[in-house]
Amino acid sequence: MRALIRKAKDAKERGERLTRSGIRAEHGFLYVDDLADACVFFMERDDIPNGLINIGT
Repeated sequence: MRALIRKAKDAKERGERLTRSGIRAEHGFLYVDDLADACVFFMERDDIPNGLINIGT
């Protein structure tokens, strides 16, 4: 993740678009507002199967 942040910063400084070339791992991205909404939604429920959820997929 650190390398991705560095690539984004460098691309912005050069006025270029960020590309994924050279990045070996796949990363999922999630807007913080969506995460917060999901957290509130699931905290208000008590019928979650197995007590496990995956918000990022």
